[in-house]
Amino acid sequence: MGAELVNNTMAMDHLVRESVDGMFVIDQDRRLVKFSEGCERITGHPSNDVVGSQCHCYDVSQCQDEQGRSLAAALCPSLRIFRGEAANARQRMQIRRRDGQSIWVEANYSAMRDRSGQVKCVVGVMREVDGPGHDPELDAQLQSAYGEEPTGGNGRPTGNETGGGALDAILERVEKREIL
Repeated sequence: MGAELVNNTMAMDHLVRESVDGMFVIDQDRRLVKFSEGCERITGHPSNDVVGSQCHCYDVSQCQDEQGRSLAAALCPSLRIFRGEAANARQRMQIRRRDGQSIWVEANYSAMRDRSGQVKCVVGVMREVDGPGHDPELDAQLQSAYGEEPTGGNGRPTGNETGGGALDAILERVEKREIL
């Protein structure tokens, strides 16, 4: 059984290493504890610069949503998972590469739980994508999940709506919770 486990682990390491997508793991302090070669290619940050340091995920990516709001605090998808507000999340965001270039990525986040059900870390998979407003499927999912208005080609709501999108709803909930 030991040799089989080693072979399976080596095969998994090879798959992660060769993946075009970036795979990362964020601990409860929102530090990067795993950062695949795909993440290195996408962000330009070498793994050994971010893993094991006091660097937080935001320090590496300086991520912003489609409205230009920082995802470092209350809007962070991984933070929502750690707080138990979601089991997983999907976020399209603009990040800043190590060379200063801004690019768009889509990241999927999933909770990794211990035997007692507590979230111990969040696993993420990211890939480079076109800018906002280019993914009708994501727009439909956001609208369904959060009541967000449909977006035009520029990622901004269409029509004469008075409210904001999904992240505005999250902000409103956070503000209410803080006020109470």
